Amino acid sequence: MSSLQASRMIVFIQMKKIFFTILIHCSLLFFLKAQIVPPDFLCVSGDSLFWELPVNNCGPFVSYDVFFSNNLDGPYSLLAAVTDVNQGFLEHPNPAGQVFYYYLVSNFDCPGQSQVSSDTLDNRLPERSSLRRITVQGSNVLLDWDPSPSPEVFAYIVYRRDPIGVVPIDTVFGGITTYIDTNAEPDLEPEGYFVNALDRCGNTSVFDVEHVTMFLEAEATNCSIDLSWNVYQGWVGGAGSQEIWVSKNGGTPVSFETIDGNIDFYPFRDVDDGATFCFFIQANENAAGESSRSSETCVTATFSQPVNELYITNVSVQPDNSISIDWGVNANADVEILEYLRGDTGGGFEIINTAMPTSPFPVANQFSDVSADVSNGPAIYQLHAIDSCDNELVTAPAATIFLSGDATSISTNQLFWTPLVIENAMVSEYKIFRVVNSAETQIGTVASNQLDFEDMFDPGSISSASICYYIEADGVVTTPDGTDLNITSRSNISCIDQAIRIFVPNALAPSGVNREFKPVLLAGSIATYEMQIFNRYGGAVFSTDDPDEAWKGKKDGRKLPQGVYVYRIRLVLENGNVTERKGNVVLLQ
Repeated sequence: MSSLQASRMIVFIQMKKIFFTILIHCSLLFFLKAQIVPPDFLCVSGDSLFWELPVNNCGPFVSYDVFFSNNLDGPYSLLAAVTDVNQGFLEHPNPAGQVFYYYLVSNFDCPGQSQVSSDTLDNRLPERSSLRRITVQGSNVLLDWDPSPSPEVFAYIVYRRDPIGVVPIDTVFGGITTYIDTNAEPDLEPEGYFVNALDRCGNTSVFDVEHVTMFLEAEATNCSIDLSWNVYQGWVGGAGSQEIWVSKNGGTPVSFETIDGNIDFYPFRDVDDGATFCFFIQANENAAGESSRSSETCVTATFSQPVNELYITNVSVQPDNSISIDWGVNANADVEILEYLRGDTGGGFEIINTAMPTSPFPVANQFSDVSADVSNGPAIYQLHAIDSCDNELVTAPAATIFLSGDATSISTNQLFWTPLVIENAMVSEYKIFRVVNSAETQIGTVASNQLDFEDMFDPGSISSASICYYIEADGVVTTPDGTDLNITSRSNISCIDQAIRIFVPNALAPSGVNREFKPVLLAGSIATYEMQIFNRYGGAVFSTDDPDEAWKGKKDGRKLPQGVYVYRIRLVLENGNVTERKGNVVLLQ
């Protein structure tokens, strides 16, 4: 096949496609035109049927045939054949008020063409169009409704309840089922609405249930912003829930809380003084999932700040055995009553002080507890605050460091302590201090997870029979606003009596260097003391209860002969420990 023949074949195929396309369209047009168009059945008003005249050019007019039945599903009978081509109505007397269903066909002499029936209408009023919801949009009200199932309906009448009654405010055409009322005042009062279906005869459906918008009001009291509103009216099942939406100082609204659908009051307490809060309520239908918003209302808070932050930042034993409690509260908190509570490891708390301020507390505060017993265990504290709106807040417990110890040998003391307990506090280290004759010396530092320390000392270098200690914890506490505070907390002072040490000379020479006999005592607090001297026959030659009184080799002021004598020393300490020492001493005259 030549290229010319190929080109002609392509053109032939394309022309054939175009021909068949035109043929299909012409056949479709022929099919559509091969029907006899019925009258446009408009409506039934009372005993009269109304329709618009059709246009059929296929043949001569014969009649408009009207069929009727008492049942929508038939059977239908010919009611009348209207032979006037220009007649668009028919009366059908119905004195008994029966329900009839009608449809129309056009009877034209058009051989081979089929008749098409009109819509089937009844002689009742149009069926209702139910409102799905109404909702406030700014200063307007949006209405949404379901279309009426009646085919004769061509428009909807919107009614609003005004002071003079229920009045029509607009008509909506073209199958539209929404409407925005721009003349409403939902921010001043609740607005009520109805929607009725309308046919071309002027018949309207009966009124359905009235729907009423929610009108929200807000009042700032001394303790809260009180919200009140009318619950949404119109849903058959009512509102299943309501959401309270709030924005602060022009911010984005957020859903603050969800409440039951029948509640119409809510006290909003999460308030900052001087801030502007705007509110609206969203009602959610119990069944169908529709929602409706109330009007919006805004209030600027002008009352004192409630107590919403209360915390302890430090507890520390002071050198005078009082305990300082450092604590904080949110700025401008309206504290009406503040109670200081002290407890112990047994878990019980008692009120040790009550403050009733006349003005807000500062952010940082301190209280001194002078009645605490720091010798029996850690002191545990809580603070309990009540504001003028009866809001209550209690801090987490905070416990002091309690130090104790034992003398494990003549040159070693073992220390133990409880941890510092403060909410949101982190201890970095514990420092150990030794106190001898009022002189303080740091003798060690341990990590925060170590709660014991062994103090090894030279007994000869310790001039006191009792060694005292205290602990300091260094750390950081984080306040609710994120601020880190450096803290130092001190424990009680714990004193450990050293083992009793008695140094006794073995000779005295009243005329020489050692002119008197007296022991050197290294001991704790002495309750009673007794020293006795006996001759070799067991006779007492000297006795004293004064640790500072010495034997000078005499009895009743007279010198005793040179020789060996026996001594007996007895000590009773205040802690109950008893020590006795016996031995010989040589008297040289």
